[in-house]
Amino acid sequence: MANLSQGSNLLPQCLICGQTPDQGIIGGVLIRKHFLCDACQKRILETSIEEPFYQQMKEGLKELWTTPLRVKTAEG
Repeated sequence: MANLSQGSNLLPQCLICGQTPDQGIIGGVLIRKHFLCDACQKRILETSIEEPFYQQMKEGLKELWTTPLRVKTAEG
């Protein structure tokens, strides 16, 4: 799973490719506490279902919608 911490640094890692953009957090977007880099955003728009990247992309994006968000309640 890609996340926002990499060792002791707070560098984003893309949910799809696992890379950290040179621009850091500015090089992508946060969606439901997951980071998606600009390069993968562009590839998502241009990828056809016949390409191998499609399956990788599909599995990564599935994590966005299947991972429940923790909701803060008044009790804690």
